[in-house]
Amino acid sequence: MRKLILLKSLVDFIWIVTGVPAILLGIALIPCLFIYTSIFETFSILPEETLVTNNFLVQFMVLILILSFLSSMYSFYLFRKIIRYFQKAQPFDLFVINSFNKIGWILSIAGLVSSITLILLRLMLESRITIRLGATPYLIMICLGLFFMVLSETFRVAKNQKEENELTI
Repeated sequence: MRKLILLKSLVDFIWIVTGVPAILLGIALIPCLFIYTSIFETFSILPEETLVTNNFLVQFMVLILILSFLSSMYSFYLFRKIIRYFQKAQPFDLFVINSFNKIGWILSIAGLVSSITLILLRLMLESRITIRLGATPYLIMICLGLFFMVLSETFRVAKNQKEENELTI
């Protein structure tokens, strides 16, 4: 039980210190991205030697990356809620099973979309395609997403076994 309390404390700390400000910053960046077109030079997002031919397309791809980040933060929020169910000793609740599956889909799609978007963005800005083999953050996100989907199925099977076991006298 101490490990669960420690996990809950760490997750809450990360959420308060990092998650909430990052979400607010991400939401605030979306309108600024299209209103202030010089935002790329202000925050030195684009290197000076890159030639941007279509600024709107770059803005759209950055918007996709921000939305991908916000969706992954939503999955972290769902993980916080799941830990509460674990503290109440309700690990086989339907909410937990559905949330594990939802987290899995969100992380898998966010990782895939982000990696494709970054490849296209690099192609547009640097006129070259670079594909890194090895552990990238987006590949790890896809793996975590698949893990959460497997975890959802495992909990679903365990819940069915538990219900069958309770019916047997």
